[in-house]
Amino acid sequence: MKRNFYMNVKMNFRSLSIITDNYLSYIHKSLKIFYNISLIIISTLLIGCSSTEQIVSKWNSEEINIDGNYNDWVNNLTYIKDKNVSIGIKNNDNFIYLCLIVENPSQAIQILRRGFIVWFVPEDKSKIIGLKYPLGILESRLEENFDIRNRPPISDRDSLRNEKVKLDKMVERLLANEQNFQIVDENKYPLWLYSINNDKDIKIKMAVNANKLVYELQIPLSGNHEDKLCIQSKPGDKLKITFETEEIKLSDVKDRPVRNFPQGEFRRPSGNMRRTMPSFSRVEPLNFSIETTLVKTSQ
Repeated sequence: MKRNFYMNVKMNFRSLSIITDNYLSYIHKSLKIFYNISLIIISTLLIGCSSTEQIVSKWNSEEINIDGNYNDWVNNLTYIKDKNVSIGIKNNDNFIYLCLIVENPSQAIQILRRGFIVWFVPEDKSKIIGLKYPLGILESRLEENFDIRNRPPISDRDSLRNEKVKLDKMVERLLANEQNFQIVDENKYPLWLYSINNDKDIKIKMAVNANKLVYELQIPLSGNHEDKLCIQSKPGDKLKITFETEEIKLSDVKDRPVRNFPQGEFRRPSGNMRRTMPSFSRVEPLNFSIETTLVKTSQ
């Protein structure tokens, strides 16, 4: 009797052990499947968030006038919806040509006031260079020559008070002293400073067309150019281009001269005036990247 009891207990333990092993094996497989699915989902999200727009470069066989007018780019522009910009890229054996059209007036003013860098990242990433233009009001000392009474009603932190305000006069004023551009390294350290009217085959122009900010650029490729001021790429190579609106830091403005405003009594706006004052909405600076492959021949 006692022996049968021990046999039953032993069999029950074996059954329990088998059930436990099977259950643990099931849990392990389920966790493994869940882990793999999670990795796939996370990877997909990361790829989607960090994806770079692919822009097709087209062969250029005709002269492009770098004049801030996008007439030369008709039917050669790609609209990037989430950035509200249009961009076109062309190249030949000697040069790459770039056209960027900024639709948002607030982002356009940020570019002009803060400074703007176009980064060229070739396949050999150690050869990265940046072209900074405009330099921004701090580096160009534009603000010293800018009369506060004639300044357009713009806040760099906010959107335009009136989206219908014409950009051309603003751009004309903000670019009045912007006669130079910089070539910077990956740390934004200035390597060279050149006039926009130079003998380095670099042509750059920023202007307003149809109330949109147009940025045009011609810069040499390394294939048939011995100068250091060129992109270290050639037709057939992949090229990443990043557009960056500079940030104005407090440390950059601490030494700026203090303006002397007319003396007078300060009065708070009345209730009616406060209600009628325009509201502002935060506009993110324009920052994005694209990738292209420089075409070898006309297609």
